Amino acid sequence: MGVRFGFLVFVIALFITQAATAKTIAVCGASSGMSYNIQGGLIQPGKSGWEKDGISNGLVMLIQDGKVFDIISQDATGGTRSAKADGALVMPIGGLKFKKGELTVLVVVIYKGATSEHYLFRSHGTKGELLWGQLKMNALVSKGFLFRSECQFY
Repeated sequence: MGVRFGFLVFVIALFITQAATAKTIAVCGASSGMSYNIQGGLIQPGKSGWEKDGISNGLVMLIQDGKVFDIISQDATGGTRSAKADGALVMPIGGLKFKKGELTVLVVVIYKGATSEHYLFRSHGTKGELLWGQLKMNALVSKGFLFRSECQFY
């Protein structure tokens, strides 16, 4: 999985500003899956429904600083964001679970307004996957999606 230079610079800057105890749990690459667009706002009558979707140049990172987690992401436009810095509530559900070289963690992210996300990270040694999704409702676009990404675990 190649990491683009701009995102790498962002990650290095992020690490410099984070506490010494912060660590990267996983870095995940391109995402693909399905989305469902709900009629209303920009979605015209007859245009709602399921479609293949994804973020071919996106990245998702899981960061842990003690008991505090954050999701750092790069979207299709190349913009990066931190869920915590955006004011979201980032909650691991059930904490980290280890079993013979495997790691499983479920993280729920709730933003102010009407957007929620879920991230299920699962490792098999240093490789693994992320199953993640979002539900959002606003005046322009209401939609939900479920994506899968391949990950590197540290």
